[in-house]
Amino acid sequence: LSPMATSISLILQNPALADALPLPKGLLSHPEKRGFELLQTLYEIASTHHNMNTAALLERFRDHEDLATLERLAAKDHLLEEIDFEPFLTETLNTLQDQAIGESIDLLVKQASRGELDEPAKRQLANLYSERQKLRGID
Repeated sequence: LSPMATSISLILQNPALADALPLPKGLLSHPEKRGFELLQTLYEIASTHHNMNTAALLERFRDHEDLATLERLAAKDHLLEEIDFEPFLTETLNTLQDQAIGESIDLLVKQASRGELDEPAKRQLANLYSERQKLRGID
């Protein structure tokens, strides 16, 4: 599974994680827009309806075009003990954030190669590199 599909799967299987782990900022620039929108919707539902289980969460998508995919993801066996879900989701969300930052960096580098990078964009690029280093544990 991709990191996006894995994140969706983990939230479907353990909706309480939406309260424990917030979605990282900056995922809007993630290349998997449709997956991000689905993940964001799952997070919103799970975090506003406490004690929701997998079946109740899936029921919210009964008429949704992605219901079959969501059902498959909900049934995916990650070979994890219950205690390992939160750290695994944390790692997966960090991967998604890293991918989103990389996407933003790529766009700015393309602009720079065309000579179209102004000072605020240069600062943004520097901040993105710094943020990615912190995320990766490189200081």
